[in-house]
Amino acid sequence: MEGRLEELDEAITEARGIVGPRLEELISGRDTAEKELGALEQDRENFVHTMDALEIRLYEGIRRGGRVTAVAALTEDGACSHCFGIVPPQLQNEVRHGESLIRCEGCGVILTLTEYEDELKG
Repeated sequence: MEGRLEELDEAITEARGIVGPRLEELISGRDTAEKELGALEQDRENFVHTMDALEIRLYEGIRRGGRVTAVAALTEDGACSHCFGIVPPQLQNEVRHGESLIRCEGCGVILTLTEYEDELKG
């Protein structure tokens, strides 16, 4: 019985030797991610104060609806880059002028110009 107990103690010690460094690595990664998240949340708060309250409410409503994508680019050929539905010409012009938020009639995301597409992905 004591032999088995010693084997188990050795196995536990070996497992801790393997898991310990990985656990420290994960904790360090989590701490870094939390700091980055805090900085991004602060940037968002600073940016939100410059926006119209109705626009913020529209965006938050889309996000609360369970959508991963709230904003998508208008492609060069006039389609929504999220659902690939064709956007009517009048709405395309309104998106290009950028005076108000325009939603895709097909999927409901907020449309923006393709020149901002990299920012949406990043």
